Amino acid sequence: MLIKDLNTPPEKEGFTYKVLRSGQPRPYADKEYIAEVYLTEGLTKEQASDIVRNMKIGFDDTTGKQWFEDKLSYIRESRPGVWEFKMVSAYTG
Repeated sequence: MLIKDLNTPPEKEGFTYKVLRSGQPRPYADKEYIAEVYLTEGLTKEQASDIVRNMKIGFDDTTGKQWFEDKLSYIRESRPGVWEFKMVSAYTG
């Protein structure tokens, strides 16, 4: 289940996301981006990963990255059918 036209607002396709937190939690800390994605009828982990990868809202689960590149910290089901993910960017000064 993927978004077919990236120019169509996600709400038209039924996909919704909410940014829960973004930025540095304290001085000299890594930057965090936490968001959740959901559909009215719920999602599986694979569907949620596909959706947020195509929505281009910060999700990147590629492996083999350098220490300073954005990394996926987790993707987990926060409520039934609702998936939360966290991306972390290393503090580089």
